[in-house]
Amino acid sequence: MVSSFNHKYLGPLKLFLVLVALFGCSPICGKTHLFLRNEIRNNVTLSISCQNRDHDLGAHILGYKQEVEWILSIFKFYRIWCSASWMDNGVLIQGGFHVLDEKVESCPYMYDICIRAAKSDGVWAYNEDGVPHMIYRWPGKALEEEIKV
Repeated sequence: MVSSFNHKYLGPLKLFLVLVALFGCSPICGKTHLFLRNEIRNNVTLSISCQNRDHDLGAHILGYKQEVEWILSIFKFYRIWCSASWMDNGVLIQGGFHVLDEKVESCPYMYDICIRAAKSDGVWAYNEDGVPHMIYRWPGKALEEEIKV
């Protein structure tokens, strides 16, 4: 009886342990960490207030290079909306955006982190290879690359 138990469950147990070793616990245990970081520039404070359909996720004031983190279950659908504001040389910049809208884009759940960065031109997301793409442009702001040209 003991040997049949070992043979019957040994394969799935080995597979589970290999998946945990390769991908970490998040895809299997069901948690992903979503970060929103202030990368606008030194001495600029970003004020955000976020919510999803069911909960107010709170207001946060982020200094340069500070971030807020949400821990999400991969077994639920998420749409997280944030309103944000910051001062750009005495001019108030404000807007609202989906920091995560899984109908449009999901976090790369094979990994356990999902990063968003507020920059001077907008809010950027990073794919699993670390390649950035803009998900929101601040009103009246040009892309950083356009400013440098």
